[in-house]
Amino acid sequence: MLKYAASIAIAAIAAASLSAAPIPASALGIDKNAKITAHTYPAGSGGGFSAIIDGFSTTVWCVDIQNHISPGAASANYTANVIELDAWASGKNSLVRKGTNTNWGDGGTLTPLQRYQAAAWLLEQYSGFPNGPDGTDPSGNVAIQNAIWRLTYQTGAGGSLPAANADYNNAVAFISNPSNSNFGFHNWAVVSGVALSDGTLTTDTRQTFMVQVMPAPEPGTYAMLGTGLAGLFVFLRKRK
Repeated sequence: MLKYAASIAIAAIAAASLSAAPIPASALGIDKNAKITAHTYPAGSGGGFSAIIDGFSTTVWCVDIQNHISPGAASANYTANVIELDAWASGKNSLVRKGTNTNWGDGGTLTPLQRYQAAAWLLEQYSGFPNGPDGTDPSGNVAIQNAIWRLTYQTGAGGSLPAANADYNNAVAFISNPSNSNFGFHNWAVVSGVALSDGTLTTDTRQTFMVQVMPAPEPGTYAMLGTGLAGLFVFLRKRK
């Protein structure tokens, strides 16, 4: 029984370490430190980047073609707002780059929140996700990235608007379905430099990313972990 309890504790700890890539809820908020260290999972010039958000190692995903960053450079260590996807009507949209924008290059009618939700859905379509694209584009990862960039393209902010493709059309159809209105809520966040109240770009032209958010454990998980750790403690004492 004690060995079983010890196994539960070890398994629970191992599971926690495996899910360490998403950031915890404590890393959400304004004026958080963001450090982009490497372009780890390329999909063209986008894809996934190794990063440290509020002290937590994670992977962030490019959702902005109109700004760029050099991983590892001094400018890649900056202050950012880390705003999770949820009901932005509370005013959170003003904390997100392009979060109140109405000047979308694709001419579509999706709201800023819907665009970031659709981008999150597309990120989850990457071949190899959540570990990231491997750079060989085996299943159209570059096309997925171009669809993401089209969703968040702001007219007048530079760069070229990517053409519509099947991935873009699928993402728009997915998020336009009312049954998907809460997609990504509390599971994804936007990492961006501070935006003006109208959502336009500021002099802070660092790239905008998205990051996964660690789900809060169920109460039963805490109970199981506590039981396992207690059993492990007793087991170790008896061994001594």
